[in-house]
Amino acid sequence: MKLFADGLCSDLQFKPGTSDVFEAAVNDLAWFLGISGQRPEKQYKEGPDNLWALPNEYFLVIECKNGVTAGSGIAKKDAGQLGQSVEWFKTRYLASTCVPIMLHPERTLGQGANGVAGMRVIDPAGLEKLRNNIRGFSKQLVDPDVATSMTEVAKRLAQFELNADAFVNAFAKQIK
Repeated sequence: MKLFADGLCSDLQFKPGTSDVFEAAVNDLAWFLGISGQRPEKQYKEGPDNLWALPNEYFLVIECKNGVTAGSGIAKKDAGQLGQSVEWFKTRYLASTCVPIMLHPERTLGQGANGVAGMRVIDPAGLEKLRNNIRGFSKQLVDPDVATSMTEVAKRLAQFELNADAFVNAFAKQIK
């Protein structure tokens, strides 16, 4: 588990040319945390980069912009893509609610970009905190008394803010 988590953390970096690896790592992270995840854009050629299904018909619609360079804010086309992914979600999951998430090196909207209602951004500080918490959580799983107990695993997920209740507020910030 610790080696798997270290590999995830290595892949979860803002770095150009790594979009497929990064998006795969976001999907693997969902499964590592016990969340049902998929990659609609990769699997079906439409929808968000990642989609996480949380309890109570609650989803995270995730767009990954790990390869963009910082400096001019979130580009109009990137914000637009997140908006399109939310619309895709709404047509397929009528009774469900989603939080639009973008992984991006900046939290500020660029010139001409419009934010998506409820949009949150995992920026470099949020991603670093996420990686640190993944590593801390995985170290706890080395203890067989923790790893074999659903109650203990759930406690550790909460402790490291990796459960469904805490994830968004722990790592994603509102846009500026």
